[in-house]
Amino acid sequence: MSELIAKERLNTTETSLQKLEDRQNQTDKSLSQIYNTCNRTDQRLNQLQQEIVDVRNLRNEKQLQSLSSLQKEVQTLNLKSHQLESISQAISQDFLALYRKTQITENYVTNNTFFISQIQNNMNQSENIAKERYSTTENSLKKLENGQNHTNKYLCQFEHRHNMTYSELFSKIYKESEKGRFNINRCYLAKR
Repeated sequence: MSELIAKERLNTTETSLQKLEDRQNQTDKSLSQIYNTCNRTDQRLNQLQQEIVDVRNLRNEKQLQSLSSLQKEVQTLNLKSHQLESISQAISQDFLALYRKTQITENYVTNNTFFISQIQNNMNQSENIAKERYSTTENSLKKLENGQNHTNKYLCQFEHRHNMTYSELFSKIYKESEKGRFNINRCYLAKR
């Protein structure tokens, strides 16, 4: 029995040992996988570190390029700013000149408006004076016409009277002359 027990124990121990070996193999495989994974991780880590270094180098190059391009842009912007400032000053001068011309024009318009107002007042006064003179002249013409009509009428009457008076005078002279001839003839005949 002891042999049997020893065999059983041996079998159990062998089985346990086999299990342990299997576990050891699995553990070795797992450890190998872990080492492989660790190696791959190390490789990946090295790659990443290299990429980081590359990125830093690129970033530094880009920063240098960016700095250079920024300096160029700043110079360009300074130039454009100076140009814009010059243009702004020119526009300011133009605006100032335009403002002065506007003021001159405004003064000119104000003066012309004043002169036009004076001319309009003078024209209104002249028109009123012309109307008054026209009215006075028209009244004077009417008075002159009335006076002329009256004078014509008077002259016609005077002429008529004069003609009558002249006719009468002529008749009287004629009659008197006839008498005078007669008297002259008588005086003449008597003296002879």
